[in-house]
Amino acid sequence: MIAEDQPRSDNRVAIDPRRFDVHGLPRASVTHRYTTRDLRARRALSRLGRSILREAGAITTVALPIRTFSHAIGTMRMGAAAADSPVDPDGRFRGIDNLWVADGSVLPTAAGVNPSLTIAANALRIGRRIADTAGRPARCAHAGAESFTTSLARIDSPTEGRSGLSAVPRCT
Repeated sequence: MIAEDQPRSDNRVAIDPRRFDVHGLPRASVTHRYTTRDLRARRALSRLGRSILREAGAITTVALPIRTFSHAIGTMRMGAAAADSPVDPDGRFRGIDNLWVADGSVLPTAAGVNPSLTIAANALRIGRRIADTAGRPARCAHAGAESFTTSLARIDSPTEGRSGLSAVPRCT
């Protein structure tokens, strides 16, 4: 059974400036906590699943904890408004014409069902868009810019009492 977690601004993927991969680049860090509602939903679905299996003749049931994320959804949201979505509706990262995102991270929600087919359909849609624009040189979204670089920038959020690093495209 699948239940979707409630959105939490504290659940995120961030760059960990203290850990590095084999190439010397900062590693990603996943922060995730369940809400009280998430835990209640899990217990209710587990009880319902066991009940259905027993009615079907199961002698015993086993519930195993999930220790991984099968579908990380919403970490790079796609949408019309730049203020709340770093990826535009075509799957293009805002400000960098040749950076496209076509996985589950662009979806704001999984709607409580397995999102695999939606992810695949969206990836095909974005792939078609990439093919339609093939042959055009990548350009920076800012007028007069010749090229771009991506760097890490410190982001401070006094309202949330936290700071961190974010990948920021810079036009040159």
